[in-house]
Amino acid sequence: MKLKIWITILISFLLLVIASLTFLLSMCALEETFETNILDHNYRLFNLINEKRGQTILSDELNSGDWSMVCFLGPYSTDSSTVLGFDWDIEKYTDVLQSDGYNVLVFVNQGEVFDFIIQSRDKGDFSSLSQQCLNKGAVLKINQTTMNVTI
Repeated sequence: MKLKIWITILISFLLLVIASLTFLLSMCALEETFETNILDHNYRLFNLINEKRGQTILSDELNSGDWSMVCFLGPYSTDSSTVLGFDWDIEKYTDVLQSDGYNVLVFVNQGEVFDFIIQSRDKGDFSSLSQQCLNKGAVLKINQTTMNVTI
């Protein structure tokens, strides 16, 4: 009789250990997914905006490389294909636009995405430009106190 009780206790303990390990592993997997999908900000872009507070910059300074147009996706503007004018779904790459805290800058060249930057709004807020596209060379104003970027 005592042996049955000990076996039951041992099995219960092993099940508890397995459940705990499963939970910990799933939390690690979720944390890795979260870190992959939500980057805090582009450090170079933050430094540019921070240094140029109260001034203007050219859109060329947002990203180097071969692009001709930058499009802005603010919070909850997940219909990137409509904004860009061609089929490209931002939600395949990140889910940050499902919250208030992020903007995505999409750099386009000849109808294709060249690059995109996820930017935390407290590190440079482009939300007033949401669902707009600007040509390379456009003038942008950076607010002195809020770091809001406008045209």
